[in-house]
Amino acid sequence: RIRIDGWAAPAGELTVELHRPDGMVSTTTDEDGRFVFEDVAPGPASLLLRTPGADGDAVTTPIIEL
Repeated sequence: RIRIDGWAAPAGELTVELHRPDGMVSTTTDEDGRFVFEDVAPGPASLLLRTPGADGDAVTTPIIEL
């Protein structure tokens, strides 16, 4: 299993979604832009970051292999 630690810049509250073939889980960043996903299974995944409540404003990563 894998732990994913990330930091978003500029810092601020963001929703971070981890998209996997078997579904999606989400978390929010702290005031420093830090986020964590714990106990993630290896395999393909991508991250999507957005401002809470924003419609359509998002940044996504390419699909990566964890």
